[in-house]
Amino acid sequence: MKIIQLAINPTSFGNCSIGILNELYKRNYNDFILSDIGNPDLSTFDKLRNDEGFINWLNDKRTNFLEKYSREYNKFSLWHINGSENSISNNNTLETFFELDSITPTEKNILNQQNRVVVTSQYTKDVFIDGGVTVPIDIIPLGFDSLHFYNKEEKRKIPEEICSWTVGPSKFENRKRHLKTIKLWIKKFSNNPKHILNIAVYNPFLKPEDNQRILGALFDGKPKPFNCNILSYLPSNAEVNDLLNMTDIIINGSGAEGWSLPDFNAAALGKHVICHYNTGMKEWANEGNATLVEASIKIPAADGMFFRPDGPFNVGNIFDYDEQEFLDKLDVVYDKWKANRINTEGLKLAEQFTWTKTVDKILEVI
Repeated sequence: MKIIQLAINPTSFGNCSIGILNELYKRNYNDFILSDIGNPDLSTFDKLRNDEGFINWLNDKRTNFLEKYSREYNKFSLWHINGSENSISNNNTLETFFELDSITPTEKNILNQQNRVVVTSQYTKDVFIDGGVTVPIDIIPLGFDSLHFYNKEEKRKIPEEICSWTVGPSKFENRKRHLKTIKLWIKKFSNNPKHILNIAVYNPFLKPEDNQRILGALFDGKPKPFNCNILSYLPSNAEVNDLLNMTDIIINGSGAEGWSLPDFNAAALGKHVICHYNTGMKEWANEGNATLVEASIKIPAADGMFFRPDGPFNVGNIFDYDEQEFLDKLDVVYDKWKANRINTEGLKLAEQFTWTKTVDKILEVI
């Protein structure tokens, strides 16, 4: 018997948790009990939230956990470093997403209290080793969620000659370089009728007035260009899938990622991608399936919200890119789209990275 500890919620952690659980459900795998991180929330997962078989199976795994668990059971958890110090097993494997270029002494100590650590990229593994982590570290890629993300050709309802670009869907963050990236697109294509930009960066963790302030900063106090669409929060994967299907080119200007699921999912659906090539994105993006913008310098990650200039957690640097290179690469990816509306190399990602392969590797290490 094993303990699997997951957060079922609308975040990236939640999407990955559901990827793992749905794969175990399809296998009728029952050699585990489920420990919740927070209150389970299936509202995002439209294909599973009303699946009676899945719900019954899930509840069977999580009901009366404290009555069933034993410290002798090996445990696998998917969570932040901060919070993973709470142990309910004598043998703990932690999978975590990490974006920055260094770890703090506190993070190092927590990681070294695990029996094993799982990460999603070679970049993160190197950062952990350089920071003094001595326990075994495994790299296990994430998978493509073919249940919730699939092509729906009828969703694209604009003239064929218009190129539909998207930033997001993701919450607005300095780490993701949203402000810089969107402003550069506007500089290039503002009020150009051949292009539209879908801006999906609403941050549900902020107050509505803070989101309005952020959106106002995108346009420097000027009227919003007519070819920019500001989208509200997308609460379900069905709505995210619709957005990806309306997209021709997805823009990733992020300065650091554990994997970057939205852009990965878009590429696997055959959408063209312009990608700031750094950290975990190097695990799946390449010159064949994306237009790469090279990282040029490092800048502090501190943003006053998620990352801090000092303290026990989330301290370090992210990457930034050269503005002119980014502007030039917008032309490159646009030309690729005009030459072939389908990113044929991107489609291969759906077979290369699957939750079946991910879960196989997870079960191997625990």
